[in-house]
Formats: sequence, structure tokens, C-alpha cells
Amino acid sequence: HSLAWKIPLIRMGGMADVGNSYYYSNWGASCYMFSLPNVSPKPSYVAMATLTQQLDGTVLSRVIEVPDAPSVYVVEFSRKAGGFVSVAWTPRGRRPLQIAAEAANGFTITDKMGNAHTPAVEEGMCTVELTPNPVFIRSRKPLGVMTAGSPVHDDVPLLSAKTSLIAPLTDLSAWHTDTNRNAQLEIYNTKEPRRQGQFNYAVVEEGAEKSLEVAPQFPVEGSRWLRAYSVLRHNKGLEIEGEPTEIALSVKGNSGFGRVIFELSDASGQKWISIGAASRQDKPNRWLLDWLGEEEFSKIKTGFQSDWNTNDIWGRSFINFEGWRLVAFPLPGNYPGEGYHWPYSSQWFYDGDGIVHYPLKVEALIFTAPENVLKFTNYAPPSDYAFRVRELRAGYRPVSEIGPE
Repeated sequence: HSLAWKIPLIRMGGMADVGNSYYYSNWGASCYMFSLPNVSPKPSYVAMATLTQQLDGTVLSRVIEVPDAPSVYVVEFSRKAGGFVSVAWTPRGRRPLQIAAEAANGFTITDKMGNAHTPAVEEGMCTVELTPNPVFIRSRKPLGVMTAGSPVHDDVPLLSAKTSLIAPLTDLSAWHTDTNRNAQLEIYNTKEPRRQGQFNYAVVEEGAEKSLEVAPQFPVEGSRWLRAYSVLRHNKGLEIEGEPTEIALSVKGNSGFGRVIFELSDASGQKWISIGAASRQDKPNRWLLDWLGEEEFSKIKTGFQSDWNTNDIWGRSFINFEGWRLVAFPLPGNYPGEGYHWPYSSQWFYDGDGIVHYPLKVEALIFTAPENVLKFTNYAPPSDYAFRVRELRAGYRPVSEIGPE
């Protein structure tokens, strides 16, 4: 991405983990080698070395758009030594990519760990399986015509344990669109302000299955740089049985980088929304000063804003994929005894004591969508604004088993 934007100096990261308490921050353990005295390489060291070996001294020649596959990323660079190297990946799942090739084109495919192989060429085509891990494709000539196969999304671990169906989302009679402006969605997170949008909802059939189509409409009032939001509210609320640890929704993605946000309430009437915990201080978080500046920072009169790095930093809830995929999000909760919160409670806003009082109840599904999507240097509308959802579920895996998958 940096090479595509012609950034002259690219600082990639830290060499070795820090040796003090900063190790336990978001970044202190994110370097390429372990800290003293064990300064030995991590897999990320090998990945960065591979990237450097493949792209050092290259110049962007073109961004390759694969027809009907917006979630396939391919960018081609020319090499000083001659020939080309193309980098290809897909943000979620797996996807076969067929490339028209001549046997003499000298294809070599290298994965991020530096393992290289020459793919078989059959009937003038070779097939590369794309994953979120980029592959480097070296060739003597520019790559030929490309065709992407259907995306494949493996079942997430949530489905290996008990789940309960909250709502099939095949009937809108118990739901309504909340047309009121929501100041919290618009300004709560100063890194992701939003504008009220216009979304159309309709139950559609796809073979023998029904699902809910969510179709954002543009243009709408407000800056085109801001995501639009829409709140689909249940008339009475849907109670979730037991003490769930996850909430999930099957989504047929459009690779439009929309998002699913969940609004819940608990037995005490406390509200829970998956937009990040609040910064509960008398003053705003001082880190906001770095990018807001003195003038804008002074306008924030309360610390009741989203805290730093609590707004789904793993990208679990974003629709950066195509095909049906289960979008699962860890729920808030508390350990027995002292009532200390679960790790992913940090990703939830709450307006009470911060303790989950069961049962939880689903109050609304909130959908967001950008008007344009940035793909390398191209900022343009997605090929289709609409995506589909079905089967809102709760999961009950042990909290200790929920990782950043």
C-alpha cells in the first residue's frame, strides 16, 4: 500500500520487544524479535524479510482488478533486475485465483515465510489459493487474465459448541427502522464519526433460504467521507437465554466495508453497544490531543467518549469479504467472585455499573456503510451497496477459548 501511494520512507515497525512495563501495552510486544536477553526472531521477522526481498527496489506498474471479485487484492510491481512481482491476497477466508499463463512465463510463487514453488500450468492456466496471508508471484511477463473462484469461509469455532437462535431475520413484522438521529453513533467515537443514512430492508429468497437484504442508499446528507448508519430496532427486544459469551450473525458480504453493531440491554436496564468502552475520566483522553489539536481538543467538555483502541480493533464486525460468513462478536461479562470484566468487555459501551445482569436482551441491530471504499489509491463506490444477513445467534463457548480469530 505504501509503495502504491509512493511514500518515500516506510517505517515498518520495531526491531525487538521492549523490556519494561510498556511490553504489556498494545504495541510493546509487537516487534519483530523477542526482548533481551532472548533477542531471537519471530515469524513476523521472517515475513518482513520476505517482503523486503520480494519488493525492495520495485516500482508500481499497475493495480489489477479481478472481475466480480472486489475482495481480491492484486498489485503488480516491476523489478530492476527485470520481470515483475505481483502481491495477491484476500482479507477473509480462502479463494482460488486462476491466472492465464504461458509455460515459459517463469512463474514462482513465494509465501510470506519465504517458501517458494513453481505452480503447475494446465491448459494455459495456473491456480493460486489466496488467503489473508499475501503471496508474491514473480513472472517474466505481466500477469495475464485472472478469474476468481467462489470464496470459502470455514466455520468459526463458535459453531463447534452450543448455540441458540435469537432470530431468523426472515420476518420484519416485529422490527422497525429507528429514524431518530443518534448522537452517540455520530460523535461518540472521535476516530469514527458517522452520519445518519437511508437503508432499505427487505426479506428476499435465495434458493430455498430466506434472508434480510440491507441496502444502503446514497447520496445522503452529510460528508461523503463519513460512514452512514441505520438502526433496525426490535419492537419488544429479544431475550437471550442463559449467560452467552458471543453473539453472531450470518452475513453475505459485498466487500463494501460496512459493519454490524449490536445494541443490547440487561436485566437492570443497562445499555450495552459494541462501539467500544467509554473513557471514564473527568477530562478527555490526552492521546486525542495528538491528532485533534489544541482547538478541537478544547471543545470536548466531557471524558465520556470512546476510550483509546476499543472500537473493534480486530475488525471482527466489518464486512470486508464476499460470500456467506458468520460474523461473531464476543459479548461482555464478568468473572465470578470479584466480578472482574471479561477481556472483550472493553469493546462495549455501557451506561451503568459495567456488570452484566442476566438475561441479556437484543434491542437493535445497527448497520453502517461507507459511500466509497478505498482500494489502494482508488476511492470509489463498491460494486454493490447491498448485503444480506440471517440467523442472529448466541454462543456459549468458555471465555478462555475466545481468541482474536
